[in-house]
Amino acid sequence: MSRLIKTPDRGADQLVWLASTTPGLDWSPGEYYAKGQVARANRAADDPVLARELWDRTLAKLA
Repeated sequence: MSRLIKTPDRGADQLVWLASTTPGLDWSPGEYYAKGQVARANRAADDPVLARELWDRTLAKLA
């Protein structure tokens, strides 16, 4: 598999890690995690204009 496409088992690794550890002790709620470590999200994730556009498009699709 490529670096971008994971097997189902590999894709579940992060969720299994989060579910089997203690929030506030092993990890901090509200942080973005990758490979068991705090990571930086893509800058687009913090863009309020893109967030609004996504919201508007979602509402349009649901209407």
